[in-house]
Amino acid sequence: MIEFIPTVCYECGEPLKVTTGKNGKYKLMCVNTECGGIAVRKFQKGMLAFEIAGIGPAIFKSLYTAGIRDIVGLLTVTPQELVASGEFKDGRALEKLMDAISSIKNVRLNAIIESLQFDNVGNTISKEIEKYYCGLPYDFAGFDYSVREQIENKESDMMVKIKQVVDTLSTLSNIQVILPKIDTKNITESGEKIRVMEMTGSPKEFGFATKGEFEKAVEPFGVVAGSLNKDCSFLVTDDLSSTTSKMEKANKLGVQIVTYGQLIEILKN
Repeated sequence: MIEFIPTVCYECGEPLKVTTGKNGKYKLMCVNTECGGIAVRKFQKGMLAFEIAGIGPAIFKSLYTAGIRDIVGLLTVTPQELVASGEFKDGRALEKLMDAISSIKNVRLNAIIESLQFDNVGNTISKEIEKYYCGLPYDFAGFDYSVREQIENKESDMMVKIKQVVDTLSTLSNIQVILPKIDTKNITESGEKIRVMEMTGSPKEFGFATKGEFEKAVEPFGVVAGSLNKDCSFLVTDDLSSTTSKMEKANKLGVQIVTYGQLIEILKN
């Protein structure tokens, strides 16, 4: 008896292809990179990285259908928006879901990276990317070349997306982005201890065309770009009188606020 083998994806109708999994077994994969089924499964798997109590795959599928695409969307969605999506109804179930979401206070950087479900980036690689992002010692040995190429290019889609998510989470007053512990034994070639800065505003009036250019200027002094949290040393701004959420959060955390020009002077003296 010959068993039925599907040839098209039941989600989008595109052809299926036979591939070999990591365990050496054959599996069918949809060739459509925009397939809704693949996107939902990636979202489900990615969100599980946060280990949120009370939210499982079925709820994540409904959240995806409701328009949630990443941890930022999850943490900023309102009950009204979920009800308006048609996926959820007012009631105890929705209240429990919102309670589960509001219970999230700390978000690990490596979980953020893993949750975005980049191709060939799992838990182990996410932790190495986290170290690289924070300017800590990392090990890319054995990484797929295409992945390493993206990691080491700050303008790649991967690194831009990670920064966008981290920057947005840093503006949420009730959320703390947890970075890997900075070992004070990590010393730069110039003998400086590694310190973290977050940037806001534009560095142009201080002589730097882009934030990336400013990052390169301070890296030799042991200062690396990161997230605004209790481990951050500086919030660098173009306007000390600004009243943005980042400025408010920095004051709350006791993080030193300086202009781009002031930080350069501090590091040189």
